[in-house]
Amino acid sequence: MLDKDKENKSKYMSDVNGIERMSFHEMEAKLEREVISQLKAEFPGIENSKSFSLLVDAVVNNIKNKDLEISEKREINT
Repeated sequence: MLDKDKENKSKYMSDVNGIERMSFHEMEAKLEREVISQLKAEFPGIENSKSFSLLVDAVVNNIKNKDLEISEKREINT
């Protein structure tokens, strides 16, 4: 029963966020848009900075690296 609940939650999440239907490039673009939006919300006017694109790239890269580390740990533990 637990596996069925997990499967239902996974299906629900993929239906809600659409990640399963997104290509790699669409997911990259979505992550970048979310990072930009969050940075603008937390630091108003930061998008006018000369190094804003570098900051966005660094944050996106950091998120992807952490996600990769988590994925690798999961593979080791299973």
